[in-house]
Amino acid sequence: MTLKTIPLGGKKAVGRAAQVDDADHELVGQYSWHIYEREREGRREGPYAVTSIGRGPSRVLYMHKLLTGWPQTRHVDGNGLNNQRSNLQPIRPAEPGLCACGCGQRLKRDTGRRIPTWAKGHYGKGARSAKWKGDDASYGAIHAYLRKHFPKAGICEECGQAKRTDYALIKGREYSRNREDYRELCERCHIRYDDIGGSRWRGTATASAAGEPICACGCGEPAGWNAHTSRWRRFAQGHHTKEAQRGNS
Repeated sequence: MTLKTIPLGGKKAVGRAAQVDDADHELVGQYSWHIYEREREGRREGPYAVTSIGRGPSRVLYMHKLLTGWPQTRHVDGNGLNNQRSNLQPIRPAEPGLCACGCGQRLKRDTGRRIPTWAKGHYGKGARSAKWKGDDASYGAIHAYLRKHFPKAGICEECGQAKRTDYALIKGREYSRNREDYRELCERCHIRYDDIGGSRWRGTATASAAGEPICACGCGEPAGWNAHTSRWRRFAQGHHTKEAQRGNS
């Protein structure tokens, strides 16, 4: 096919011209063309043959887009002024893949040119997230995980009553996302369970046969239950002075 040259205006066009096929010469010859070329964020854009068909930046028309109508075009030889049909190829957006969270859901193409990485609402979801901590997550995050993945029955495993319950970590276990490491207890039973050797217990870790903690003064007597504070006492009544006297002696 015969090659035709198209003259370009402007200072940047000195010594340069655009090339088109003979069949496209009549269409392109209806416009006056100049060169678009600039550096942007370390990348060079152009040179391209452009013309203005109105006012505003949206009315700038590229010669290769006039010929093809494609949203994006690649010049095979890297010369943006060579607009022969054999030198033009469309740039097709990459086909979307699967969600990065590993759920297996296929991604849908965005309305713009951006190809999404995550399915809607799946950003940072699962073990593939950079913020994933697993069993090293915080106290609140682990309890939130348990509530979401293991709905509570609402029946206390200790007293058997239908009450508002929460998960209590079994003594000797480490905080984890394993449901087997927790008991579902009501608030009262949870407090009692934690107070005997648990995080709130300040006495010895032993208890009498009746289940009560032993007095911290070392006398061996049960400390007793404080009905006012709803927790086990650290000392039997009147015994807190014995430990103080022992420390001063």
